[in-house]
Amino acid sequence: MASGMPVNDTCVTAFNELKLRHAYKWIIFKIDHDEIVVEKKGTSPAAEFSKELPASDCRYAVYDEGQRIHFILWSPDCAPVKPRMIYSSSKDALGKKLEGTMATTLEAHELSDLSVLT
Repeated sequence: MASGMPVNDTCVTAFNELKLRHAYKWIIFKIDHDEIVVEKKGTSPAAEFSKELPASDCRYAVYDEGQRIHFILWSPDCAPVKPRMIYSSSKDALGKKLEGTMATTLEAHELSDLSVLT
């Protein structure tokens, strides 16, 4: 069940730029002041993208492989329990706003979980 966390309109705009124009290879989203917002956008490959994820805090991300877009819940095991619960319960709110078919939904707890990205 989604927590109903509001999604800032800039998230949808950035996702559409990634999906339709391939303006970015990836987007990282975070919860800031009780709202999901865009934190970073980039064009670097998977190895560089994974370095942008915080080591001990949760995030959402989308990663475009060209033919497939992956939705990622980044929830490292060392992150505090409360943020892990909030991010987990709010992922559907973001997923529903980002219209389009995601090839996969990944829940990653460590960098090796992202090895499927190319």
